[in-house]
Amino acid sequence: DNNVTRGLLNRTSTEAVHTGILRNIAGINTITGQIDIRNIADNANNGFAYIGSDAGNLILNGQIIGSRNNATTTVTNNRFVYKTGAGTVQTTGTTANTITGGYYVLNGTLELNKTAGVNAIDANIIVGDGVGGPNADRLVLLQSDQIANTRTLTVYGSGQVAFADGVSDTTSGVITLFVDDQSGANLNYGTGSTLNNDITVVYMPGTTSATTGASITGTVTLPATRTFIVADGPSENDLTVSAVISGAGGITKGGAATT
Repeated sequence: DNNVTRGLLNRTSTEAVHTGILRNIAGINTITGQIDIRNIADNANNGFAYIGSDAGNLILNGQIIGSRNNATTTVTNNRFVYKTGAGTVQTTGTTANTITGGYYVLNGTLELNKTAGVNAIDANIIVGDGVGGPNADRLVLLQSDQIANTRTLTVYGSGQVAFADGVSDTTSGVITLFVDDQSGANLNYGTGSTLNNDITVVYMPGTTSATTGASITGTVTLPATRTFIVADGPSENDLTVSAVISGAGGITKGGAATT
């Protein structure tokens, strides 16, 4: 089709393959320079790109943008990036990525390692596809302030968002944690990290036998009061906060669930 890049550097595979238009087979490999996700058609339609890592770490050292094509290089940025494969993809460098369509972590790990304060992601983010069990799909922040302000973060039951020690993000968007019959989403904070978001916990439609709710783990500072809205579902504990919490803030709990 005219607006999907998929497979291993070809257009003959089906979407179900999900190997990635860029694919890391194994080992630690680096691509340096700008990556331009272009639309095959000469228009401003949305475009999609799968970036995969079967194993090891694919490091993208440079800026990710979206333009139209060779003939019309107008930057539109309304592109969608899908991380696939059980390995790791890391975006790093000193220049912000400008893709605004969305980022999806379908499998494995996506690491955000831009210079602190430089946007690795300027789009809404979905972590997890509900397959693979707890923490099968991970978004890891290695530097602070990697996500643009006001962007939302949605974590499905197979997903985890982890902050390295001392790393925080000041995005004001709500973090939504999902629970399904297999597992619940997890937020894991490193020592010295700050929780700057309100949290919403919801159950996937059709969830009837979940035994584990969402969770917040690690060590985290609350500089101000945060609101946790937690839905009631089949899990005995719909949200478990085992993290060590410090700071002047507190937690306001809403919703009918047990936390």
